[in-house]
Amino acid sequence: MTVEVSQNTIMDSLAPGVCLTVQQLYNSIGGQRNRITKSVGKLITRGYVERVEKGCYQLTSKGIEFKATGKTIKSGPYTPKTGVVRNSVKPTLKRKVWRALPALQKFTIPELIAIAADGTEKDAYGSIQRFLYVLCCAGYLREMPRRSPGTKLTSNGNKRYALVRHTGRSAPRSRGAKKLFDPNTKELHTW
Repeated sequence: MTVEVSQNTIMDSLAPGVCLTVQQLYNSIGGQRNRITKSVGKLITRGYVERVEKGCYQLTSKGIEFKATGKTIKSGPYTPKTGVVRNSVKPTLKRKVWRALPALQKFTIPELIAIAADGTEKDAYGSIQRFLYVLCCAGYLREMPRRSPGTKLTSNGNKRYALVRHTGRSAPRSRGAKKLFDPNTKELHTW
């Protein structure tokens, strides 16, 4: 007969001020060792159990208080919802460009196209050009005075840009005319 090991059965086995090893928990509860260690790990994450020394676990003050209430641990999230919406994981051209900027520091649009574009974009050059323009206006980039040589015979060359500040992982987003929202700092830049 297999015994169902849960966080509640481990909480019931632990007494205040008593340190038990995984072997002692296994002897008193039964079940599978890996389930015991997994449940103990979840209890540590919740803050109900602490590791006193290698392989020896006891209740924390928070765990003692919780056990005294007589409540049971239920599955699901154990931290409050913050209301922060996570970014989608789809790698857009702007996100790829934003992530390439810290590595390059100084760059041209053709260099960014070579790194970030995969050929499926409708107008990669125009999209990157508009994105860099907005970043320049918001103070993230600056145009350098000298251009890099172009590939065509009559070319004036390519504008060079320098990264002034990079605030984090998420790319800033346009919020209408002359507005840019930075999700990393939660700032709205206007110009």
